[in-house]
Amino acid sequence: MVKKRKNEKIMNINKNLKSLAKNEKKVTYINMYDYLLDENGNLKIEYTKEGLHLNNDGYKVVTKVLKENIKMS
Repeated sequence: MVKKRKNEKIMNINKNLKSLAKNEKKVTYINMYDYLLDENGNLKIEYTKEGLHLNNDGYKVVTKVLKENIKMS
């Protein structure tokens, strides 16, 4: 039997990760979740293989957001 993942659980995990990152000096939390969602709060179908794992288009979004947030030193 396949367990269904719930968006509330994912959002709670992200909230905890953001909180942990806030307490660390050299850690930056980047919220990818909001960039990948559809209007119903689910992973956009065009960014996924089967509703869980990202496809190439999903990784392009992630790469773009990461590049925008990388600080060059």
